[in-house]
Amino acid sequence: MGDRVTVDSNRLLASGLERLGYEPSRHQLAQLDRFIGEIELWNPRLKLVGASGDELVVRHVLDSVSGPPAIRRFEASGRSVAPGSSPGLARPAWPRAARIADLGSGAGFPGIPVAIMEPDTRVVLVERSGRRAGFLRNAAAATGLANVEVRECALEEYEDAVDLAVYRALLPLSSRLLLSLRRIVRDGGIIVAYKARRSRIESEIEDLRRSGMAGGFEPLIVPVEVPFLDEERHLLIIPG
Repeated sequence: MGDRVTVDSNRLLASGLERLGYEPSRHQLAQLDRFIGEIELWNPRLKLVGASGDELVVRHVLDSVSGPPAIRRFEASGRSVAPGSSPGLARPAWPRAARIADLGSGAGFPGIPVAIMEPDTRVVLVERSGRRAGFLRNAAAATGLANVEVRECALEEYEDAVDLAVYRALLPLSSRLLLSLRRIVRDGGIIVAYKARRSRIESEIEDLRRSGMAGGFEPLIVPVEVPFLDEERHLLIIPG
């Protein structure tokens, strides 16, 4: 893949979004392009991600926005129902208009691409690093995102309730992390973890069962196809 954002990278982005089922407007494509440009500008100094150019587009931007359509396809398949409709049998729904917390947001993945492609949502980027929180504020301003706010704090310090807590490349799902996540998710909400290999997810779930933390809910593993990425991707979904 290329070393920088090019015309071909922009075409790759537009094509990938369409494959995911989005119909991106010119404004949304311009916002994503500006966000990618901000990462390319600040990455040498802040070490935000280990990718650039086409690899940045595929591994980070398209991977981030693959979550909502994957959950909606799962929901529409007949194997799922809306959260809260039947205790113990709840299945995920990605709310189109909701408050979302992106925990350990880092470079803004998945929160900023999701905020761009899901403009009815309100996304809170939770990041404990002052330098990265500063980058996130600048990136949100540069892309003109009125539906994004940045909280410079650790997950344990974040207090506001959300409909959906999401994280990507943060930590393995431990009992301690799960307690912190469920503390901020409203009744009927969901926790969504972007993950790679299914075997690793199953190992994390088994660790939770051994700790006694997996009782009372059924974790779901939803496969995700990220356009142009020939690697395993899944979402681990837990009712709030």
